Amino acid sequence: MPRLTLAWRVALVLIVALMALQVVSAAAFFLQRSAATEAGFVSSTAIAAFTPPHVTGGAVDITLDAGAGPLALGTDFDSFEPAAGVAALEGLDSPDAVLRRVLYWSLVSAGFAPYAQEWWHYSYGDQNWAIFTSQPQARYGEATESDGPVVR
Repeated sequence: MPRLTLAWRVALVLIVALMALQVVSAAAFFLQRSAATEAGFVSSTAIAAFTPPHVTGGAVDITLDAGAGPLALGTDFDSFEPAAGVAALEGLDSPDAVLRRVLYWSLVSAGFAPYAQEWWHYSYGDQNWAIFTSQPQARYGEATESDGPVVR
């Protein structure tokens, strides 16, 4: 597998930046859906001390796409199995492992934090980000309707 050129790496970082700008709309969407957490979402809203990452507006689920659909990164998107962990493919030289590293390093170098159990989940400003970057606290709590328009 050829190495990515600087232009490709910059393009990936720009894509991540554009995705981050869309996080506010995504947060509003998840705000509407947060009451349904117990009906199938990953994070529970029942624990008052923990704000689910997506409702903060600081989390994004992202993958790589070459224009013809998502690229293979070892598991399906939202596949909750051990192989979906960020580091599950480390030590392998498969194309899936290489692409997972491209995603990881592009996002981490842009300031995002990975979620260890999901190669597709990255955060900026939420509790996971604060822990990963050794910050004293998260920048974002739960997004509310007063934070901006709710997508309907």
